[in-house]
Amino acid sequence: RRGACIWREIKTYSHYAYLISDDQSPNSFQIVDLQYLPDSVHIVADYSSLFERGHTLYIDGNKLYVGLVRGGQFTQNASMAVFSLNNPEVPTYLRSINDDYPTLLPGNQVHDMFVRNDTVYASAGWQGLYVYKFTSSNKFFELGSFTSYPEAGYNHASSLTKNGKTLKKNNIN
Repeated sequence: RRGACIWREIKTYSHYAYLISDDQSPNSFQIVDLQYLPDSVHIVADYSSLFERGHTLYIDGNKLYVGLVRGGQFTQNASMAVFSLNNPEVPTYLRSINDDYPTLLPGNQVHDMFVRNDTVYASAGWQGLYVYKFTSSNKFFELGSFTSYPEAGYNHASSLTKNGKTLKKNNIN
């Protein structure tokens, strides 16, 4: 536990676990090497310089997508940022969605996301659902959005079915 941080979101890639939280400061982005389990784990990175806080994360291929990024190199909050995991112990910043869609701040914030083949289904709370393609040139391209529909509620999280034909929305009303 770091400071007053009481929860973490965790995703794995190879034999690494990536831990974030948007709990109050002090906080940090941590990378843990799990290859020595069950005997021990090794914290290989405890960054606050890359970013200090993030609300959610998703790993697709060798990319780490982080929602609601704050602190570190982000002097302004980012709705979502993408990092390369080509070197899993030293993620490299690729781009923030706000670089391509600056009007997302301060209103739309990526509360959660589901990513498949660099297509991002970004659940943006009361603002709805946005679908982006993260291109090979490291830019976001909006494919569409669902922002006003009956009984929309709070778009908390979404996920695709295995066959990719249906997107399921998890609302909190």
